[in-house]
Amino acid sequence: MIKQLITDISFDNINLTQALTRAKIIAHKIGDVNFQNWIKLENEGYPSGNNNLPQYRRLHCVVKVTLSDYFGRQNQIPVAFNDADPKMAEMMSTLEVSQSIASIEENIGMLLDTKGLVDFNPNQVALLSKWLVESLDGNQIIRAGREVKKIEFINIVQQTKQKLLDILLELHSQFPNLDNEFTMTKENKEKVSNIITTNIYGDNNPLNIAAGNNVDQSGNINNINNIDYSKLEKLGVDSNDIIQLKEIVSKTPKESSELKQRVLKWLGTVTASVASKGLTDNIPAIIEFIGQLI
Repeated sequence: MIKQLITDISFDNINLTQALTRAKIIAHKIGDVNFQNWIKLENEGYPSGNNNLPQYRRLHCVVKVTLSDYFGRQNQIPVAFNDADPKMAEMMSTLEVSQSIASIEENIGMLLDTKGLVDFNPNQVALLSKWLVESLDGNQIIRAGREVKKIEFINIVQQTKQKLLDILLELHSQFPNLDNEFTMTKENKEKVSNIITTNIYGDNNPLNIAAGNNVDQSGNINNINNIDYSKLEKLGVDSNDIIQLKEIVSKTPKESSELKQRVLKWLGTVTASVASKGLTDNIPAIIEFIGQLI
């Protein structure tokens, strides 16, 4: 069963929803609760506010508003959260994709353009209007939301697929006769647990992914000292802004809430600057870069 499932996933003989459904049988056989829960959540969707929403389902987006003036003329602009509370800025710019894999795959098929706008709900629009009231200059917000690229939804599906495939390959490597002779000994249980948590969450603590720790998918803590800041200049960030970011990182305690707040405030200013140069498409890459620091 596991060999056939690996083959079907590798050669795209089945879609991801079908693969996850078939993997339920394997998850039940090995008795790993984390694997069972992950499959269930990916198949059915994550509850709103779920602390264990994987990082690959948290998208940092550019917030855009459509303004209408007194004469009804409309203009869409990006929003910079320079003076906003960092928590508010993060809440507004972060899209938590909680839908099931089937829904995400369907949304990908429905997106005719390379980008889409995920609209804010009325409460979010009201909050945004209240915060921007002084800069609206008589204009009204008639639409607001987070701009998301189609490729980011595709990436969620691909990352989920690769995680599932890596788990199955490693299980097959450790237990070649899993289909027929798997025994839930203490040693086997520990091996299985390590395979599941490492491939899904990057280390042995699923909660780390919700806490925002700098963990890469191999389970290693990212070293802030080894960050290549020259990438930011290639993305359109001014050299003075890069110097300022380096100072923030070097003078602020690592992994502290203060570091996160100062970096996010810096990000709000820089994204507005980059957008004004017509380099809006570079903003997701800048946000991804900043994710290595906080």
